Amino acid sequence: MPMDAWGLAMWFPDQCRGCLECVRVCPEKALELVAPCEYECPAHVDVPSYISLLGEGNVDEAIRIHRERNPFVAVSARVCPHPCETMCERRKTDNPVSVRSLKRYMADSSKSSSLKPTIKEDSRNAKKKIAIVGSGPAGLSCAYFLRRIGYQVTVFEKADKPGGMLTSMIPAYRLPQEIVNNEIDFILNLGIELKLNTEVGKDISIDALKNQGYQAIFIAVGAQGSPSIGIPGEEMNGVIQALDFLRDCRSGKNPKIGKRVAVIGGGNSAIDAARIALRQGADVTVVYRRNIEEMPAIQAEVEEAEKEGVKFRILARPKEIKGKNGKAESLVCEEMMMKGYDRTARNKSVPVPGKEFTLDVDTIISAIGQKLDAEKIMKEVGIGFSYEGFVFINKHTMVTNIPNIFSGGDAVTGPSTVTAAIGQGEKAARNIDKYLAKDFLTDEELKTRYPWLEHYDSTVKFNPKGAPAKHNRTATPLIPVSERMSANKEVEVTLSKDDVIRESSRCLRCDYLVETQRQRIKTAAKS
Repeated sequence: MPMDAWGLAMWFPDQCRGCLECVRVCPEKALELVAPCEYECPAHVDVPSYISLLGEGNVDEAIRIHRERNPFVAVSARVCPHPCETMCERRKTDNPVSVRSLKRYMADSSKSSSLKPTIKEDSRNAKKKIAIVGSGPAGLSCAYFLRRIGYQVTVFEKADKPGGMLTSMIPAYRLPQEIVNNEIDFILNLGIELKLNTEVGKDISIDALKNQGYQAIFIAVGAQGSPSIGIPGEEMNGVIQALDFLRDCRSGKNPKIGKRVAVIGGGNSAIDAARIALRQGADVTVVYRRNIEEMPAIQAEVEEAEKEGVKFRILARPKEIKGKNGKAESLVCEEMMMKGYDRTARNKSVPVPGKEFTLDVDTIISAIGQKLDAEKIMKEVGIGFSYEGFVFINKHTMVTNIPNIFSGGDAVTGPSTVTAAIGQGEKAARNIDKYLAKDFLTDEELKTRYPWLEHYDSTVKFNPKGAPAKHNRTATPLIPVSERMSANKEVEVTLSKDDVIRESSRCLRCDYLVETQRQRIKTAAKS
């Protein structure tokens, strides 16, 4: 992906004048002009365009624009951590535009949910078969974009229904199953074959897939394994893994837990598990070794968990689990303090000498991370691993150490976001195509090969000399805390039409500035 030209100002603050001459003269064409929010979005969705369309009431066109780069509109509107908002230029004035709330309205209001995207049928591609291993957001995204350029795509899923963690683990109060089903059906209806209850590496091997004529394979099996806590007593009854707990709850099994629950960890799985346990009537305490600001979980979810009654013991690390007759009864923790940095340049927590405390518990839920649990598939064909235990790939081409096997999503990055997986799926689709079409694909054809990369010319009028709208940011509406104790009731609700029009007007339309500069550069290049 070419580098965003606006980012140069950060690296050369004393030299950059914002003239963007660098874009015009760069001999490698390594720079591009995109709005900051679009650049920060892992799926590179054209955020300003669909927001401006929503402001005019053109919901169907807005959702079409979104699906050009991300087919999971309603899913992203509910579970995306919206990194686009962190780069919104409006934040320099007051607060960023409420992008995810606008997307939620768009997803819930669109009448053209079944409108298919542009598919460029290609007789050369139609003869080639591609296997996708895993039907989570990365796998389905890759299948979606490959199908849009004419390939035969088959998705292999070991479970009895598609969706990966979207279906099996994210709680219904955040992501109802009906929403997931609708989005998956939209993707599969493009002509993608789905084979359920088929585990690659067990029911069928990678070599067997190759023998069946699959010329490329994309491995998107996620990271659904759970590491051990690594402390004495973790083998006792009453100690469970967060992923197993969430999976059972989502499937309707409702596992039994005690009245006093400790959740170890600070990621989204930890917060999801804590809020689900709370909805089952437990007194819940989250134990986390760093400051609450350091939690990798979505901060809004952490804040809502606290409002609902989840307790937090921050700067604390489990040391030992104690119990009687093989049943956990208490969690011994040591107090921590922030000191120095770890190997990822993240603030590091270290024990405070001699400081310990004990929590009386009936159930301990471990949510300290996720790991790859599909080593058998990889070792069968000799796929390499990173030092962290995930699939090792070339980050530019998404290919593993085996030329026709690609990988992406959590299987590569470890636990990440849905939108990051979607973006990796799209990137993998382009690189798989370049690999399979290398014998005939020319540089000229490459410029127009992918319809979703074509520039969108917005027809929404905008006055760049006008004063920005003075409306305050519209808060995401939530149901009262007193009504949230149902595990299946969504906490967030949709904005009203008036709120959407008002919030859309807050957008500073960075895409308009980008387009103005783009045309200026084109004119200068011709002269």
